Amino acid sequence: MAESLGQYLQRVRTEKGYSLSDISAMTCIGFEYLAAVEAEDLPKLPAQTVTKSYVRNYARCLRLDEADVMKRFAEASGVFYRDRENAALAARVANTPNLLKSRLDALVSNFKLLF
Repeated sequence: MAESLGQYLQRVRTEKGYSLSDISAMTCIGFEYLAAVEAEDLPKLPAQTVTKSYVRNYARCLRLDEADVMKRFAEASGVFYRDRENAALAARVANTPNLLKSRLDALVSNFKLLF
């Protein structure tokens, strides 16, 4: 079984003798976000764009192949972020009033006032 992104980052970090606090200080990424990346606890991470930046900076800090790390990130997080975006879109659509209906309601109200 291949190593997951979190396992890979944690292994390389410990092999190089760094703690998460060290990486946090070097990258200016919050300790809790780095821990979530290593644990692959995606709900604790921010939006995909921000998390990608964190993962890329983490890889640079450890002098890893960025393309490989970003590929692992895409494989690990693709479904999660796609589902999160779909849920957000569905919520926006559900909360958006139907513009045509509201205009028709206003038109009917105006007719009632005239007659």
